[in-house]
Amino acid sequence: MIKVDAILESISTSSNITLDYKIPDISTHGKYLIEATTGPIQPTTTGTTTHSQTMQIKSPVALWWPRGYGSQPLYQLQVYQQSKQVLTKTIAFRTVELVRDAIKRNATSDPLEEGHTFYFRINNVPIYAKGSNMVPADTFEDDATEQRFDQLIDAAIQSNQNMLRVWGGGVYYPNYFYETCSRLGLMVWNEFMFACSIYPRHPSFLDNVKVEISQQVGRLVNQPSVVMWSGNNENEMVVMTGWFQPLPRYVADYEKLYIETIRSTLIQKDQSRPFWPSSPSNGPIVDDGDFYVLDWTDPGSTSRGDSHQYDYMMKCDDVTKLSIPRFLSEYGFQSFPSTQTMMSQTNDPNDLIFNSTFLQDRQRSPSGTDVIIAHVRHRYRIDPDSSLSYSDLSYKSQINQAYCIRFKSEYLRARKIKEYQMGLVYWQLNDVWSGPTWSSVDHGGNWKALHYAVKKFFAPIIITSSLNNKTKNWEVHVVSDVNDKVEDMSASIRAYDYEKGLINVVEINKFDLNALDAKTVFSVGGDERMDNVLFKGVSRPRVALWLQLYDGVGNFIADNEYLMSDVKDAIGLQKCNPKITSYQKISVLQVSFVVVSDVTCLYVWMESGDKLKGRFSDNAFVLWAKEPRKISFICKGDCSGMSGVEMMSEIKVAKTMN
Repeated sequence: MIKVDAILESISTSSNITLDYKIPDISTHGKYLIEATTGPIQPTTTGTTTHSQTMQIKSPVALWWPRGYGSQPLYQLQVYQQSKQVLTKTIAFRTVELVRDAIKRNATSDPLEEGHTFYFRINNVPIYAKGSNMVPADTFEDDATEQRFDQLIDAAIQSNQNMLRVWGGGVYYPNYFYETCSRLGLMVWNEFMFACSIYPRHPSFLDNVKVEISQQVGRLVNQPSVVMWSGNNENEMVVMTGWFQPLPRYVADYEKLYIETIRSTLIQKDQSRPFWPSSPSNGPIVDDGDFYVLDWTDPGSTSRGDSHQYDYMMKCDDVTKLSIPRFLSEYGFQSFPSTQTMMSQTNDPNDLIFNSTFLQDRQRSPSGTDVIIAHVRHRYRIDPDSSLSYSDLSYKSQINQAYCIRFKSEYLRARKIKEYQMGLVYWQLNDVWSGPTWSSVDHGGNWKALHYAVKKFFAPIIITSSLNNKTKNWEVHVVSDVNDKVEDMSASIRAYDYEKGLINVVEINKFDLNALDAKTVFSVGGDERMDNVLFKGVSRPRVALWLQLYDGVGNFIADNEYLMSDVKDAIGLQKCNPKITSYQKISVLQVSFVVVSDVTCLYVWMESGDKLKGRFSDNAFVLWAKEPRKISFICKGDCSGMSGVEMMSEIKVAKTMN
């Protein structure tokens, strides 16, 4: 059964009006009769009146699935008035649940200590959410065009994301955004536009909010991409962490706005999706129709609800310091965009001198640049502030951002079964302007190193590793978001000495991976045993490990790297000069080429010239000694007028960490 609401403006008629509904692809047909009236139907406070009709589904329907879990079939709901078609709506069929079950690891478990799960279940299948937060597409709304949304959604699709969180501190996006997400299988966590503050509770403001919620829910209720409504961004945290006092007053104001007004208005319009009061939040203790009681404890809890984490004051790959939330809906590090992007905002190269007024004015995070420099200096070699070039700052800050977010993301994905970790939505996908930010795609549409990393750590199947400095245990994990079992997989660990090249290979024999599973496939404990097993006692700062994963017939699935020391402490790194050895123009939009080096090159960064706009299939990668790597360049726009030679003349290796 499906319920159709016809929302009509005031009408006056002297005869019956028949509305006829059809979904041709599934032979569904229903009618609603509006009785004759002598005057207009009295409007509600929104100036409309709603007539509801239930329709019987007479044929099997194909279900809508998030990307990676199935297809996205869409149907047309046609509305006829007196046999004349007056409206068409695109709809889909799927169920969505926000699963918050009490966790009971054993017979003596205390749910208050163990907490609850937090994940989306679509069509009765648990979904691991992999996505990013979206801020407004531009500072000026007129520049937030359909083309801009296409570019951002495509960037999410190409990097293996299945969810976008529409942040409550921004703007309501146009229908086009949601229609495109529905067509392509991107789930949308949709917040109402309230963020990082307190709001009035006087009647006129609350009445205005009711209209806002009714209008926004009414226009988006048909979109299968929208899987959850959320009340706000961080306002529950604002109240609970004491930004404003006295606390009881603001708790009352909060519940009046978000529970009694927003939630109550929402459920009159849509009860097919879950409502989440805030992000982050522990959610309700009781959710039973009109009876809704919030859990007013620390909204930063990792054992229930969703979490926001910004680990600026710790070494980002120290697993002994990493907490494991049920669902991480914000986490991030900043980096500087490319020189090209920043120079689009100024004509003076001096504006890109480190800590110039221009750069400081575009840094919107307190101590943001200091944090970037501290993390870069901790892990990489970098010039003193007085001689630090912008291109070096941009490159190394992007490599650091990508490394930190990738390490945390992979570490958490590997624990989705054991620790009930079921979602990662990093901060942030895009920029409203050009400057140092948390984005993975800069305001010019260019992929930062982070976005190339996102494509890898959100891949359907990954191989990853981590070292616990307390237990001295190093583990290799394989993680799958594929809905089918993968049999007879194999993996290898190849150890490289920066000076001598390949020094050892450890094979991981056949193993199976169940659908949607995460599994430890290799473990070695103790410093001496690890050194002997993996790299034959060679000093750790000289070694990098290359992990490779294959399916049952030997086809490559994924790879990864693990450096045994920070880059600044590495011994034996050789000056490298990667060469492009061959190329092939595959289509008018794409050219592929092979890059190779005699020595191992860390974090190779490719660039294209001003005449060739687009992205690479991979970037910021480790190029292993004497191991050719095939890369493609995909044009943004029409490259049909360029030959392969002309395209390759615009492509170069710009930087490496060696």
